[in-house]
Amino acid sequence: TLCLPDVRAETRQARAHVLEDGTCLFTHRMQTERTEIITVTGRVFVQNCTNLSLSVALQCHQKLYDIGVCHDASNVPTLAHSTLTTDTTLQSSAPHLGVPIHLLQFYDSPLVSSSCSTLLFCPFDAAHKEPTPSAQETLGQGTTNTQEKWGGIPLPSLGDLWESLEHHPTRVHKVVCMTKPLHGPVETLVLQATLTIKLIEGQPFVDIHLQPRCILENNLPLHVELYTPMPYTYSKHSVERDAAITHTLGPQQALQIFTPGPSLAFKVRCLDAPVAGERTDWVEDWITVSLQKDNHRIEDVPYLFPFVHGGGGGSTFFLSEAEVLPGVDEAATQLRRLSLHVCNVGVDHSHKILFEQLFFPQRGAGVEARPGECMTSYSPLSFCANPQAHLRQLELEMSSAAHKTNMTPWSIFDIAGAQTSLLAHDKAYIRLVQRYPSHAPGRIERSLPFVLEDIPIGQGGMQSSAILWDNNTKSGFYAFRKFTEFGTAIHIIPEFMLFNGSEHFIVVHPANQDSTFELDAGSSMPILPRAKGLHILIEIPAVGGIGSP
Repeated sequence: TLCLPDVRAETRQARAHVLEDGTCLFTHRMQTERTEIITVTGRVFVQNCTNLSLSVALQCHQKLYDIGVCHDASNVPTLAHSTLTTDTTLQSSAPHLGVPIHLLQFYDSPLVSSSCSTLLFCPFDAAHKEPTPSAQETLGQGTTNTQEKWGGIPLPSLGDLWESLEHHPTRVHKVVCMTKPLHGPVETLVLQATLTIKLIEGQPFVDIHLQPRCILENNLPLHVELYTPMPYTYSKHSVERDAAITHTLGPQQALQIFTPGPSLAFKVRCLDAPVAGERTDWVEDWITVSLQKDNHRIEDVPYLFPFVHGGGGGSTFFLSEAEVLPGVDEAATQLRRLSLHVCNVGVDHSHKILFEQLFFPQRGAGVEARPGECMTSYSPLSFCANPQAHLRQLELEMSSAAHKTNMTPWSIFDIAGAQTSLLAHDKAYIRLVQRYPSHAPGRIERSLPFVLEDIPIGQGGMQSSAILWDNNTKSGFYAFRKFTEFGTAIHIIPEFMLFNGSEHFIVVHPANQDSTFELDAGSSMPILPRAKGLHILIEIPAVGGIGSP
């Protein structure tokens, strides 16, 4: 009998309880806004951090015991955003399953041997029947049932647990789940099992996290389509065709990888259609990532979504190994996370600007740039310095290299009402491009070139820097930068924004212009001034009112 006299007064997150017969139970306390949850477990606890359901069994002394199903974690946060912390044991939203205590008597009785005790797992999805262990198979070494792939890990003895607590409290196992068909090749799916040995009130506790070999996260602000010939890769939205799988990943969505090979090869493209600028295509070459555990860390490797019509340009993105968040549980640190992301984005709040990168040949080197890299050895321009002599030198280089480069503006995407572009790295030269479809059809204005890192970090307003056109006149646009998770966002704002705070739509008549425009209640829009300032006349047709300029 287990008695908890005063649950509300209990402050310890985890406790060990030794019953009269020597059996050890553990209680784990988790408090939510309205309730307290007490979880009672044995010494071995399994948490499923994959988007595959897992059938769990125990093979002990030539006998098989069906423990149950640990359902998939597809509807819970990923480990990257988990609430697992180092000072608690089971603060996880992942589906879990405890091994029954009567099957773990070898931990509590010296008369019971723990040899040949193997915890078995068989991944399956909703399209297949739930697998049941069969006594005719040695499941830790595969099964002849082509629909089931069993694999296992040996459970450590009590002596091993004490030794692990002293030297290696965390172990990582490669769980090879396989079939052994009578005819045809062996099929394997590989899980990663992270065993964390914890000491709770003098008793060792085994927390097992079942994970993919690797996850690939889409941290771009856009939807992407990922194509791979590798088997056993899973996402929320995928289509299998011609021995390959195409995955659709939205922002913050991830691909889980269970492929048995040493590496993952894939191609990727941007799935969202731009509202302006050139469309992009699939990356030209295969992106290959090693799945082997080593000390080599992938960090900001640049790739390019090439423009559909060629020209050598495109939108730059990066592949990196994501950093482990501070305070995350030890098991989460063992999961390899790769990230598709961008270091800088351009956000145009005026809906009138395109971003364009400039490429200059590097002096005397004769080497090619990496995708998205700016080939220049010039010092960055400064908003505060007088750039005239430097600009003249750049113009000469641009004119000599114009026939070699096609300076196509980057694609513009509508993200949460703001027009956004994927920009290059901090030292790239860019300039703004504005088209005038209304009063000057076909006319294009370009700004002076500048370097991204020259734009000051700020919150806008007085902390913004003025942008000049290439003829050294005011553009009416300002720029400032803000930090993001993977880099910075460059915000382009107009000098004036008109907000309609009334209950009726209004008609705006800019002075010295033939065109007028309407603005709905609660809406805003940018207004670009002329050289002599801003003069507008506002009309409210619903009340028959018209103001003075």
